[in-house]
Amino acid sequence: MWRTRIETAKKLLARSCSANSKHAQDVRPFEDIPGPKSLPVVGTLYKYLPLIGEYSFTRLHTTGLLKLKRYGPLVREEIVPGVPTVWVFRPEDIASVLQAEAGLYPERRSHLALLKYRKDRSNVYNTGGLLPTNGADWWRLRREFQKVLSKPRNVAEYLEDTDVVVQEFVKLCQLEKIDDFLPLLSRLFLELTCLVAFDVRMNSFSEEERRPDSRSSKLIDAAFETNSVIVRLDNGPRLWRYFETRLYRKLRKAQSYMEEVSQQMVSQRNQSTSIRRKKSLLEEYSRNEALDIKDIVGMSCDMLLAGVDTTTYSTSFALYHLARNSDLQDKLRHEATALLADPDSPITLEVLSNAAYTKAVIKETFRMNPISVGIGRILQTDVVLNGYHVPRGTVVVTQNQVTCRLPEYFNEPNSFVPERWLRSKDRTTRESINPYLVLPFGHGPRSCIARRFAEQNIQVVLLRMCRNLRFTWCGGNLGTKSLLINKPDAPIKLEFECVNA
Repeated sequence: MWRTRIETAKKLLARSCSANSKHAQDVRPFEDIPGPKSLPVVGTLYKYLPLIGEYSFTRLHTTGLLKLKRYGPLVREEIVPGVPTVWVFRPEDIASVLQAEAGLYPERRSHLALLKYRKDRSNVYNTGGLLPTNGADWWRLRREFQKVLSKPRNVAEYLEDTDVVVQEFVKLCQLEKIDDFLPLLSRLFLELTCLVAFDVRMNSFSEEERRPDSRSSKLIDAAFETNSVIVRLDNGPRLWRYFETRLYRKLRKAQSYMEEVSQQMVSQRNQSTSIRRKKSLLEEYSRNEALDIKDIVGMSCDMLLAGVDTTTYSTSFALYHLARNSDLQDKLRHEATALLADPDSPITLEVLSNAAYTKAVIKETFRMNPISVGIGRILQTDVVLNGYHVPRGTVVVTQNQVTCRLPEYFNEPNSFVPERWLRSKDRTTRESINPYLVLPFGHGPRSCIARRFAEQNIQVVLLRMCRNLRFTWCGGNLGTKSLLINKPDAPIKLEFECVNA
């Protein structure tokens, strides 16, 4: 432990010396970073007001592009007075931000109202959970939960059950004639998330569970409600710290229901007889002496909150791009048919390891429609970004969603081209892409803890759908609405037909 602390101290000293030397080279001061004017009391919040404001919390990528064009690749703003935020666009600066946290606990300013909710309920939670917590408390949780979630073997044990659920979903797609497939996709990923979080089948596709007052419907609504208010609670007037505002009430009610279901499931720990795994995640967690039931309940709520909407929306965008580009859909179908000779052939680890084009489609989807606008951090050391000194304690937010659509970083940036991620006969090398541009799951120790599950689930869904179905797009252009997580801004209008053999 002492050796680790000494090494960390050396790194901090080296960074400090580096920063001092850069200051000696006429690095521009923090106050000179350009950005929108902040007013007393209201900050720049007036610029986000409906009708009169030029910016929007629900169109953060459009807002980011406006700021980039007006102020350049580094922008300083105070949405909340006294809390300066720096928007970072250049991949070199994104790298500097993320590399500066090496050897430290990465910190961020997010889910502040959720943190308050859980701290006020110490009888249920030990901490605010993985999403809002910082420092040693965060690392204790992360360290213990990732022992299970980050092991490829544990993720692979869910593959067979995942495939069973996805096959049920594909059969439904052939039968359903609905104007928006997003709710059905939400049910699919709720089912898959609950396999991991609770080791149960929720039967989300059943007629009973598709009623508005069912457990599945209410869980989906609760996750959406929470994610839809987080950004406004974090960045608007934080009156919810003193009394229950309208938005905080929505958060409280949604979280209360997710908490109730999580407590029931964790306390029962009854593995469904339809699930085929030998050992469950809940079993692993319950045997870990460093965790108690409060930690497990909090983690279960986090997985419901972060797992359902993210994979639902990402898969929606992937299906949209494939439906609009029939030639690319045919390429993925060709790969799926080669890997699954029979439509009912099981999807195995070997199948996934050889699904190169499927993975390229997912990667390109994350470029064009990332899970969020970027990555947020609270700097723990001084850094120099684009020639400006940015001090420790500053909130920085990378703008990957904006940068990934710029022609200086990608050829044909507004075209869906999975091939840019592949090597082929006519393409001896992949397109040269900075590794800090496409970061859908975050970066480093604070990256998405369930990334392996999310990628596995989306791969299985795309392989199964393209192997068994042909689908066309029946709507207009699909854009993005920012609700902490990027959501499609229009219905998912798809038409399916069965593929023979």
